Amino acid sequence: MAKIADIVDMPRSWWIKVGAEVSDEIIDHTKNKGLDVQGRKFKPLDPEYAERKKSGDIRRVGAGNGEANLYATGDMLSDLNTKRATSKSVTIGWGLFESKKVVGNANNGR
Repeated sequence: MAKIADIVDMPRSWWIKVGAEVSDEIIDHTKNKGLDVQGRKFKPLDPEYAERKKSGDIRRVGAGNGEANLYATGDMLSDLNTKRATSKSVTIGWGLFESKKVVGNANNGR
């Protein structure tokens, strides 16, 4: 049986563009639609944190509506990008600091 990695052979620059497009789609899905990886709305924020976010008490880039969108500061989503590309694949992800927040959110049901 053939594996896709044995069939696909595109220029590295093409894979870098694919990585950027996939990252942009994830950011849109998360920030603008407020949906998790399963397409569900995010688990509601802790009421105290939601109020602080809504009041502007937390430095943020995203909307201050008190809803979960993983965009309080913009740091996590802006760090999502292409990490590696070859002629057969692309890897997207976060740097070490932001990836720890991603794991923490996942462990907390986000």
